[in-house]
Amino acid sequence: MDGIFPAELFLEIFEYLPVIDIFRGFCNLNSYINSIINQLHWKIDLSSKRVTIMDELYIQQKIFPLYSNKFHHLGVWSKTINLKQFSNLRSLSISFPSEQQFEQIYGQTFPFLQSLSINYRHDSTKYQALCTRIFSNEFQQLKKCCLSDVSYQYLSKLTWLPIYYLESLTLRLCNQNSYYLLLKNLSKLKYFSVTIYTENDNNNKIMIPTNTIDNLMYLKLIVPNQSEMSMDELEQLVSYTPNLIRLSFHHEHTIDRNYLDFKRWKNLFLKLNNLNKFHCNITIDFLFENEHKALTQLNDIKYRHEHWAFECMVYERMNEKSLGRIYTQKLEKRE
Repeated sequence: MDGIFPAELFLEIFEYLPVIDIFRGFCNLNSYINSIINQLHWKIDLSSKRVTIMDELYIQQKIFPLYSNKFHHLGVWSKTINLKQFSNLRSLSISFPSEQQFEQIYGQTFPFLQSLSINYRHDSTKYQALCTRIFSNEFQQLKKCCLSDVSYQYLSKLTWLPIYYLESLTLRLCNQNSYYLLLKNLSKLKYFSVTIYTENDNNNKIMIPTNTIDNLMYLKLIVPNQSEMSMDELEQLVSYTPNLIRLSFHHEHTIDRNYLDFKRWKNLFLKLNNLNKFHCNITIDFLFENEHKALTQLNDIKYRHEHWAFECMVYERMNEKSLGRIYTQKLEKRE
């Protein structure tokens, strides 16, 4: 059989088949097929809607006990799975882990882990302990990480060591102090996506960094509803990341009229010499009728970057009389 169907062909076919189909259709056909299956680096996402409950039970009972050390990529949404059995993982995505699963995620357990995603809606000591391990150089191969809320009160208590490996970080929620503190200590970070909430406590002083963050190239900022970030604050945030290639900014509701000043946008862009991709979607509330008319009539408020791929910013009146929206739209390629 190996003369007719070379191992390379089987390996290529298996790349396109779900793990459960490989196991049910090919496993234990003969020693030759088994030897090929043993060469596979398996991946599975049990949180996918395409995986039925019966399939998940079959995988946990039949496949995991035999091939757990063959899995390189794993996505789970089950509090009962023992994560320690997957010692060769390169990528782990877990939603709503149990306290026991938090205790199983250690650098020595996953020495090859390069990507970690945790979807968790509640703060806990176990979750904070995992964050401590992440930000204490325990996962030496980790390059990409996605976490939930990381509070400044927690981060400020850490004993920070230079972290040279983490290149991509996504945070579902943090405040401005956490934002600056993370940028300051993650010296090799290239991609940062974060939802920033603002606090109404005037006594909570913003800890501004003293140096620019030169390695960051991709920045995505989201300001959720019931939070406010002024144009001044946005300019300040961006000023510490001068080498951005891509910038995305979403503000669900703001009352700051300075976002309507396109000269300020132009000055902001001029300070980002490497920027070639920009996207924004900003909803401005409590606009008066005369403001709507002035902005709607000015077609020249669009700002176009010299780079043809740069998007232009436009103003649009929304259905509600008091709302306006600034957003980007793609430009046609220049001939």
